[in-house]
Amino acid sequence: MQAAQFYLVCTLSPGLVIQAGASDGLPPTLQPQDFSNPLQLWVMQAQVSGGSQGVALVNPATGNSATYQGPFESLIMQPYSPGSGDSDAFLLFLGDAAGDLRIALAKNATFSWNDYGGNFQVGDPIYLWNDALGNSVWTLQLAGVSSDKVAIPSIVGEAAAVS
Repeated sequence: MQAAQFYLVCTLSPGLVIQAGASDGLPPTLQPQDFSNPLQLWVMQAQVSGGSQGVALVNPATGNSATYQGPFESLIMQPYSPGSGDSDAFLLFLGDAAGDLRIALAKNATFSWNDYGGNFQVGDPIYLWNDALGNSVWTLQLAGVSSDKVAIPSIVGEAAAVS
């Protein structure tokens, strides 16, 4: 089964999405949504080693997953491996509105993906921060689907079936 591809859309600024860094060591950043840019697509892969269980968010074009460096630091892209430990294991928490979610670190869910600048500026890196403000809320938009919000359990269930 193929993993569903999706965009991670900024909930408070829907024209912006999280774009993967183009190579190892680069951070994901906020960028204007461009349906032809493969760096803006993501898939979920199981991550069950290193003491934490969750999903890795992987860019299929590079094979890299968004990886935790430390609290209050930017995420960076690193090669995905299902046994790579807990630095790329994340949990998805549903937000207040349908389709909204917070992407939290599996080993310490008080830290989640965050637009570091907080002002939704193009190029803002994605950091791991300990708040649940609006700049930590994202929406999944399935690639090739006209609906702008997705039922999270459907995509998580599908991702769990991928090995």
